[in-house]
Amino acid sequence: MGAAPGEISLIQTRIPIALATDENYAMPTAVAMTSMLENAAKNTFYDFYILVPNDFPARTAQKMALVKVAYPHCHIHFIDMKDSFSDTLMRLGHITKPTCYRLLLGEILLQYEKCIYLDSDIIVCTDLTELFSTDLEGYYLGGIKDIDFNDPFQNHDERYKETGLSAQSNYINTGVLLMNLKKIRQDGMTETFLREIKKGYLFQDQDVLNITCLNKIRHLPVKYNLMNYLFLFPDRKPYLIYPKGEFDEAKKNPVIIHYAAHLKPWLYYGLKFDAAWYKYFIISVFKSQQLKRRNGKFKIFCDNILCRMNNAIMLMKIFLRYWKMHGLLFTLQKVKKRLNRINSIPF
Repeated sequence: MGAAPGEISLIQTRIPIALATDENYAMPTAVAMTSMLENAAKNTFYDFYILVPNDFPARTAQKMALVKVAYPHCHIHFIDMKDSFSDTLMRLGHITKPTCYRLLLGEILLQYEKCIYLDSDIIVCTDLTELFSTDLEGYYLGGIKDIDFNDPFQNHDERYKETGLSAQSNYINTGVLLMNLKKIRQDGMTETFLREIKKGYLFQDQDVLNITCLNKIRHLPVKYNLMNYLFLFPDRKPYLIYPKGEFDEAKKNPVIIHYAAHLKPWLYYGLKFDAAWYKYFIISVFKSQQLKRRNGKFKIFCDNILCRMNNAIMLMKIFLRYWKMHGLLFTLQKVKKRLNRINSIPF
């Protein structure tokens, strides 16, 4: 539980937390804040900076600000981002323009040398002091490896070509970031970010951060960004990307659960960790909002069918390419070896 009013005198650790939202994501943002505050240590003070567009409704901001009434060990600041990134083309439906606001944090939070950035589709299960205390000397960012981009068995040739990266680049998911704001300012990286975002990458600012901060990203344990879709689709092989002990510990004791991609717990029920999210929703300032959730298990069933079809198409493309280059016998051996390796990897 969060600290009681009489315990504020014990505060020793102030942690700046940046989130970005529009009106559509205000409720999940408030739920994420509630989870952080419920699980904060008695001596932790969260300094929230909510980055919002210029049309963010005042009534919604006022409602979100009520979080401080229940949890006095925090401050909540709303930062009007005006029309920043209004002309940025978003190529994926589940990624919204406010996610790009994090590219400007180095110039917004001038009073801080470090901050934690969090997407709105997360819950925090324990205190974040340990994460915030991670040493970032020599790094711009701390983040968790992304399973899709780094999976050598996925066909990401077009993504690798677009970004200039590879499965060996240790590409991170930027839904949870520890940011070295001091170094970002010192090296003028904000200008670099803004120049790169104009290129219109598929994953927008996530691609921008991975490209521009290459070799300057500290990889953090997966417990700080445990993505729910790792458990939903059979083609995801976490042990390919994360050490077994590290991933097993994350499953047992996650620090941050991330409802990444399109499977959100406020849209679907029956998903992995949806009960954990709902626990904080029903005590949040948006608890009276009626959720219209659909059957997540049916959605996953349909997605798994599509996933298997895509895998079959990928294997066929590989088969034809190797057949043309190396002949039929070599190709059959290559495909067999690939399938055996995939099937030998535990969940």
